[in-house]
Amino acid sequence: MDIESLGREYQDFSSKAERLRIAISDQLMALISENSLTLGVPIESRLKTWSSVAEKLERKQLKLQSIRELPDLVGVRVILLFSSDVGKAVGLIEQVFEVVSREDTVTRLGDSQFGYQSQHFIVRLPESWLGVPTLSGLGQLTVELQIRTLAQHIWAAASHKLQYKQEAGVPPPLRRTINRVSALLEIVDLGMS
Repeated sequence: MDIESLGREYQDFSSKAERLRIAISDQLMALISENSLTLGVPIESRLKTWSSVAEKLERKQLKLQSIRELPDLVGVRVILLFSSDVGKAVGLIEQVFEVVSREDTVTRLGDSQFGYQSQHFIVRLPESWLGVPTLSGLGQLTVELQIRTLAQHIWAAASHKLQYKQEAGVPPPLRRTINRVSALLEIVDLGMS
């Protein structure tokens, strides 16, 4: 599908995607509350803007047949205070949602490396929920869901600001400093636990 057609589909589709964003965020908040997990900051969520979608399509040379194929059109981030809560949250997500894919980003790092850490999921609403009127029509949509600790989030936000999409242009001493800070934040997580 060409970019103009995808743009029109995005406009037609954005209200459904927004309903999905709200529904997932609300359900996650209920799961966190019912299971006594501790948020580090309020749940973050967003519907990717059309300009961000168009930029991603161009940058990654993506060819989509439908805007629904974009797995991160809707994104939700859960930032927990304690690393022990991350494992519990991961278990709840696997029990409650239909998990399309999962990645633990720590597997990208070698034994002697420090860097970005987060649990990433692509999820769908479970089939049993789709009969609820406010959720009907949302069954084929996916949501990118990220779970991390507050310390991991501090590192991710700073690193994103300093080097995202331009890592090759970041001088090695600055990259080393960024990774050193990551190591310190990992120690913070261990201490908090």
